Amino acid sequence: MSLKNLTLQGLIEMGLEKVPAEFDRRTGSIIYDTIASAANPLLYVAMEGAQIEDATYIETTYGEYADMLVAGKAITRYPATKAIKKGRFTTEKGAAIGIANGTRFSAVDSADGLIFSVVGPMDTPGEYMLECETAGTVGNSYYGPLIPISYIDTLATAEVIGDYREARDVESDEDLKKRYLDTFKRNSFGGNVGQYDEEVKKLDGVGEVQVHRAYPKSGHVLLSIVGPSYRKISADLVKTLQDIIDPEINGSQGTGLGMAPIFHTVHVTTPVERSIPISFKLQVLNGYTVAQLEPLIKAELEKLFITMRKEWGVLNETTHTYDTIVYTSRIIVAVSGILGVANISDVKIDGSANDLVLKETGALQELPILGAISING
Repeated sequence: MSLKNLTLQGLIEMGLEKVPAEFDRRTGSIIYDTIASAANPLLYVAMEGAQIEDATYIETTYGEYADMLVAGKAITRYPATKAIKKGRFTTEKGAAIGIANGTRFSAVDSADGLIFSVVGPMDTPGEYMLECETAGTVGNSYYGPLIPISYIDTLATAEVIGDYREARDVESDEDLKKRYLDTFKRNSFGGNVGQYDEEVKKLDGVGEVQVHRAYPKSGHVLLSIVGPSYRKISADLVKTLQDIIDPEINGSQGTGLGMAPIFHTVHVTTPVERSIPISFKLQVLNGYTVAQLEPLIKAELEKLFITMRKEWGVLNETTHTYDTIVYTSRIIVAVSGILGVANISDVKIDGSANDLVLKETGALQELPILGAISING
């Protein structure tokens, strides 16, 4: 019997079963009351035991117990990282201005009270890398004006204009356990696909990766990378990751002086984002209108496309290919589950009634992005 299934009454009955029939075991008897008194602390012990039972197995473990369990495979939970943004700083006349490392700025339009610190210059004069002091994805979405915390002479404009490297939140229990279980499905060794996938995902700014042979030359590997929000990464981050994984030394790659094994020439890139329009006919229940449901439909389809982008870097274990397919059936299920929807029909993906198969090869990798939604009521 699982400890989870034990109840106070169950423990009392188990105790009463051990008492000979000739003794009074009725409710209120001395024997009954004695056993009931003992059963209460036993139930507490059973509850504690049930928690230990859950913490012991990978399917049910959680929190710090999950951390201890996966440590046996030398796996640690990914910590939250800090977003690094691109900032631009100019004088009143629009000229670039120099900003010292460590200079702090407050986000004007942020409800989260975000603070950004300068951590280094960009290639363009007046542009700098700004690290959000708050870890996690909260810093990913801010763009706009900044205010210096300390006075800076001649500074007129300070703003966040783009992304350098996205942040990620602390890895969830489910993602950590999945990563642990994945180690039993493949052996990561010697620069194989499994090892590239495992090691590249540990790098800051990486959410998912596809590993391809870079045709036509042997010994060439292509890594197509998306960020923690499962969108393409910036050109600056592509260059940074290239230098970490397989830097060019004296005009040559494959030197083994980066993460990649010697004689592996690695090409880091990011996929092409493909905007995919969706259209369909919609019937609504009495009391609802298409206009009412439109925001809910868009939100559900956005969730579906995010799910597809999360699956973008998962290698098919049967075909050993990356398969990104926009299925009409998934669109129907997503929309049909919305309260007020009676029926959905005539679904078209990018103008076609067929499922859409995106290209995921060494030559081209496509990332699905939800395009325009056309609803015919």
